[in-house]
Amino acid sequence: MSQRFCTNCGAAMVDGAAFCVSCGTPAQAAPAPPPAMPPAPPYAPAAAYPAPPAAPPPHAGQGGYPPPPAYPGTAPRASGWTWQRWALLAVGAVLLLGGLKQMGVLDRMANANSAVVGRWASDNRCMGATTLNANGSFIAPNGAAGRWTLSGDRLTLSGASGSTSLRVISTTRNSLTIQGQDGPPETLVRC
Repeated sequence: MSQRFCTNCGAAMVDGAAFCVSCGTPAQAAPAPPPAMPPAPPYAPAAAYPAPPAAPPPHAGQGGYPPPPAYPGTAPRASGWTWQRWALLAVGAVLLLGGLKQMGVLDRMANANSAVVGRWASDNRCMGATTLNANGSFIAPNGAAGRWTLSGDRLTLSGASGSTSLRVISTTRNSLTIQGQDGPPETLVRC
């Protein structure tokens, strides 16, 4: 028989004693042995479980996916500029133009051209006025017509008989001072 110990003081108990000889605590019956473990299930071989799925075959598309099907009458899409790149380019252009607008560059360019648009003559009577239109066309006093451009301080008038370049010295709302290649400065008034 196995040795028993007091549950209160831990002293060895005498076989068959009803009380602990050390502290007097009533002896308890020996605890029942733990239940036996159930038997293990029989071994099942690995073949009883389903096999893992086979790996998909490799494809030529991105990320292991097949390329999208081609629509009838279309060529396969070549790598290059995708819609995302075009969208990014468009956003960049808008931001650039917005920055130029914010800095006033576009306004100065527009104002430089609009400053010379109108009818201009060398006297207040507006006899022999030259008209510079906003669309870049001009009409001279003799009826000749053509195109005009303003680049920096150079006003260029081009028509059927050739072109002439004038230097714009100053502009105000109602006056325009210009100078030809060989002549003195001339102030024109707005008509």
